[in-house]
Amino acid sequence: MFKTRNLKKIFLRSLLLCLLTIIFAPGPARSAEYCTAVKVIDGDTLEADCERRLEKVRLIGVDTPEKFHPEKPVQFFAEEAANFTRKMVEGKRVRIESDAESRDRYGRRLGYVYLPDGTFLNAELVRQGYGFVFRRFPFRFLDEFSKLEEEARENQRGLWQENGLAEFRWLQKNDADSFQVYPAAGDFWAVRYQKYIKTHLDQNGLAAELQELRFKIPELSPLDLESHLLSRGWRLTSGEENKTRAVSWEEAGKYVGSRISIEGKVVIAHNSGKACFLNFHPNWKRYFSVVIFASDFARFPSSPEKAYVGKLVRVTGIVQEYEGRPEMAISGPEQIQILPETGQTPPRK
Repeated sequence: MFKTRNLKKIFLRSLLLCLLTIIFAPGPARSAEYCTAVKVIDGDTLEADCERRLEKVRLIGVDTPEKFHPEKPVQFFAEEAANFTRKMVEGKRVRIESDAESRDRYGRRLGYVYLPDGTFLNAELVRQGYGFVFRRFPFRFLDEFSKLEEEARENQRGLWQENGLAEFRWLQKNDADSFQVYPAAGDFWAVRYQKYIKTHLDQNGLAAELQELRFKIPELSPLDLESHLLSRGWRLTSGEENKTRAVSWEEAGKYVGSRISIEGKVVIAHNSGKACFLNFHPNWKRYFSVVIFASDFARFPSSPEKAYVGKLVRVTGIVQEYEGRPEMAISGPEQIQILPETGQTPPRK
């Protein structure tokens, strides 16, 4: 009986130990796959043949300068970074390991890439100054990569050469878009881009506008960019409004999609609370109108429907088509000028 009880205790203890081992056993190793790097797209992106399955692989934790980004121009050291990655991996059998996330929002596979000799490509790009640490998303080598980036910076490798002066000269040589920033009164800032200006920006507002410009300039056509900037409260610099030739409101329909100045008398005006409509013909459903949206009311005289009705005006902006008629949305008073009456012909009926 004593032996039986001891055997039962030993059995129960062994069973409990087995269960604890199963419960607290380490999880499976992160997945790894061997593939052949067949094409390098840019410094941090490549195509790999994984058992006859073509994968576009985005390297985790590193961000190299853009070469083929749809919304960004070619950046400094992009060619060098792409050539480095090409020399390191193209045509070679590599090991690709995953992390917590296996795909990005574009469907690309996210991976750590190791060469046949064990070289860790992601880390090597950072160490040699071909890329920055990509900190937007967490990854398991963040601390190690941060130390490698600091090492590259201290030794002025690659992107860090001459403490950034090499990149600045490259930007000037390639006529990169530039912005002029001015300190203004009251701790505010003013910023200018080509013929556009925006004033009374606090520090956060300045940063937001510069970031917006950085992404919108390569993305939009000049015409769409102007419309976008004016809708955000940017203004044309003094004199730019008057450089655009003026046409009669009756010809507005010929200039849809164009920036132009239009002259005519506002015969009817209506403020719905959401927008103010300045109409140049009693039949506003068919003919040209100017629209001021409520979000911009504060920039105009109070009750703009009263300020402009019955007045001969010149409006400058981009003509758009809305429900079959020409229309122009304006966002600031600099886009509308009251003209002296000079025997303007009344609107046709």
